[in-house]
Amino acid sequence: MIIKKFSFIYISLCLKGRKDLYLKAEKDIAIKEENETLREKYLELLRNLKTLYNNGKLTLNQRSLSKLQLYFEEEKVLKAAGMETEISVKEKKRN
Repeated sequence: MIIKKFSFIYISLCLKGRKDLYLKAEKDIAIKEENETLREKYLELLRNLKTLYNNGKLTLNQRSLSKLQLYFEEEKVLKAAGMETEISVKEKKRN
C-alpha cells in the first residue's frame, strides 16, 4: 500500500503531522485486510461443500438434507464459530 511506503510524506502532507490519525488509519487498513482474508477462507469452505456435491460425494435426499439443516442451524453455526447468540445472552441474564 502506498500509504505504508510513504508514511512520512502522507503524515506530513495529508494529515498535517497528526501521527495519531495515521496510526488509526493503519489499524483500520489492517483490520480490513484481515477481514478480507477471513472472508476468502469462508468462501473457500463453501466452494468445498459445493465441490463435494458436484463430485457426487455428497448425495442430497430428504434424509441427508434434513440432517444438514439441523447441522447448519443458525444457533449451532454461531456456537461453533464462538459467537454469542441471542439464546446464550438470555441464559446469561437469567443466571
